[in-house]
Amino acid sequence: RAGDKVLPESDASIARSDFYTDFDGTNDYVDCGDGSGLGFSGADAFSITAWINAGVVNANQVITAFGSDTSSSPEGKRLAMFLASTAKPTLAFWGNDVVSDGTISANEWVHLAMTFAGGNRTSANSKIYINGVSQTLSGGTASALDLSDMDFLHIGADQTPDQEFNGKISNLSLYQTALDAQTIKQFAKSR
Repeated sequence: RAGDKVLPESDASIARSDFYTDFDGTNDYVDCGDGSGLGFSGADAFSITAWINAGVVNANQVITAFGSDTSSSPEGKRLAMFLASTAKPTLAFWGNDVVSDGTISANEWVHLAMTFAGGNRTSANSKIYINGVSQTLSGGTASALDLSDMDFLHIGADQTPDQEFNGKISNLSLYQTALDAQTIKQFAKSR
């Protein structure tokens, strides 16, 4: 309904409909351009939130990814909201992932939120929430994140594209701050 000047405002049934983007896991993704408009510089704090309904949970899948695809050393230059083949939501820092101990189920709407406080790519500086509940994390590295050279932003695939998402994504949002637990809990109450 993007750009529709009449609907859904004049049709309440459409306004209440359940809109999402459906990915088939093979060649579907959204290319949002170079991502430079996001305004990231250096190791800034950020948050990513999304409602997902994974069709499968036993395959590595990217929900959203952004960063530099031209860097000869991508570690610390790219990141992704990622669903690992273990069904564990992961904040992937390309080579040094922060992994949740919680898992999600297939064919069920789940609210995911991932926050990064800035600085080093460690589990201490990151948080992952499933349906508003903070998860125990492991992984990461003491080296810094640098997103100052943004040249891609994808929804449903990484930069190649590869590891395409299989399922539905709704209400994906990026924030230039680490959202607090109370805000994330409120987001998780209603899609």
